[in-house]
Amino acid sequence: MIDRDAALRALRETLTEKRLAHVLGCVQAARELAPGFGADVEKAADAALLHDITREICAEEQLKLCAKYGIMVGAMEADEPALLHALTGAEVARERFGADGEIAEAIRCHTTGKAGMSPLDMTLCLADYIEPTRKFKKVDTLRALAKVNPRAALLRAFDGTIVHIVRDDGLLHPQTVIARNDLLRRLMKEDPRALSLKKE
Repeated sequence: MIDRDAALRALRETLTEKRLAHVLGCVQAARELAPGFGADVEKAADAALLHDITREICAEEQLKLCAKYGIMVGAMEADEPALLHALTGAEVARERFGADGEIAEAIRCHTTGKAGMSPLDMTLCLADYIEPTRKFKKVDTLRALAKVNPRAALLRAFDGTIVHIVRDDGLLHPQTVIARNDLLRRLMKEDPRALSLKKE
């Protein structure tokens, strides 16, 4: 388990009140979602607590952290520096707060997703999307779906992210498309009923 007291102190020192409320909401959502995904509840809470630990660090400092930890900055991250917080946050969580490899990996992919997401990866990704402070059209529908079939809710979350980015003429990270397609294939094979739930 991570040093939660130290993590909370660091969060209060570095995050705005709004961001801190989001993080605490994410912890709550992760605890609720973890059993449905088959993830460890305490690890889910730890990952949620630390997932935005570097979110409000400026781009220059993000790049310094990338250099420190040997993180390769790709073209997408260069164009969208906000994406770097998942990569730097994973390393800070491990080095400063004792996060294990599973927690660090969930933090690393919580923004874009990836192929072959673990139960913990999926828990954090969806918790970040539907935690209680989030306010967007159909968020309540997604929260309700998450209680019935969390993987179907995550698929819908990926769909919503992709549609939103395309409508705003934003840059779409290829990992998000890969994550969405991988999850869709898994559901088609393992849980076809989830796809009908997704369409309701």
